[in-house]
Amino acid sequence: MKLVDTHCHLDDPSLRNDLDSRLAKARTDGVCAYIVPAIYQEQWQEQAEIVAMHPDLYSAYGLHPCYMQKHRNAHVAALEEKLVEEGAIAVGEIGLDFYLEHHDPHAQQEIFEAQLGVAANLNLPVLLHARKSHDILLKYLRKSKLQRGGIVHAFSGSLAQAERLIDLGYLIGFGGGATYDRAQKLHSILKALPLSAIVLETDAPDIPPSFARDVPNTPEHLLAMAKIIAERKDVSLEDLASATTANAERLFGLKFNNANLAD
Repeated sequence: MKLVDTHCHLDDPSLRNDLDSRLAKARTDGVCAYIVPAIYQEQWQEQAEIVAMHPDLYSAYGLHPCYMQKHRNAHVAALEEKLVEEGAIAVGEIGLDFYLEHHDPHAQQEIFEAQLGVAANLNLPVLLHARKSHDILLKYLRKSKLQRGGIVHAFSGSLAQAERLIDLGYLIGFGGGATYDRAQKLHSILKALPLSAIVLETDAPDIPPSFARDVPNTPEHLLAMAKIIAERKDVSLEDLASATTANAERLFGLKFNNANLAD
């Protein structure tokens, strides 16, 4: 059985000191690939160095909407160069966040559209962040017509919005949020969506699962999270793992292998 963590910030200081041991444990659980999105220009190089140390880590680079104060116009051109230089497999984490206090929707949309243009130029999928912004996000995705789609991570929209995203070729990311009993709306969306449309993620160190809510989230939690998500969806763990791994492999155009497993 193989699992893919499609969204984890493994360069975060809370994970860095014991990252090797955390990854070793996750690998024994069947986690065979980790997609590591970067979020602002100052952090890109450090992320690249960490990814380079582990063959099962894969890089993505972007300008995250929650860090608008760090972004500069020149960073969009630098982003395209960095994606090519590092052989990144996606553009991200990018998107729109209208939940933030004092957010500037115009500035967010401007830089988001520019990054969709970068993804189109390089024919890369995107890793998307969306809070209170799914309809506007959909407008830009329809306009951009990216050939390879992407993932809307840590999904928090409606079923109708999820279905519209899927119709455009995007996958829906589920992780720690789906492990909470109170997340009834999210559970109903998870049940309604086909296995072909979902992927797994931790968003480490963020969105900790219900069974480890007081500590930073890590890829070590992915297997236990997958077990709960499979139960919520009324499918076997094996079917969930197989489908979500295949979905990730199809999106990124890669075949993920785990040296700890016999294929």
